[in-house]
Amino acid sequence: MTEATPHLCLLGDANSPHARRWAGEMLARGWRVSLVTARPEQLDGVEQRVLPPVRRSTDWLLRAGAARRHVQELAPDIVHAHYITS
Repeated sequence: MTEATPHLCLLGDANSPHARRWAGEMLARGWRVSLVTARPEQLDGVEQRVLPPVRRSTDWLLRAGAARRHVQELAPDIVHAHYITS
């Protein structure tokens, strides 16, 4: 029997050096890494879920709900948020 691969879900901007560093380090350690973001960019080995754009102040509520649904669907072992707005 083998252990399941641990899964980290990051919430933040894909352009953020912090998110990129976290993703790269955890991938190097053999983790599965996903990113929930409003600003996707190519990150090799990282599954990304894109949040809807915010056009009016009430859209923040929709974005929060979308982020929650993405995290629930991904079912990570750990969720690490860098920026609530992205």
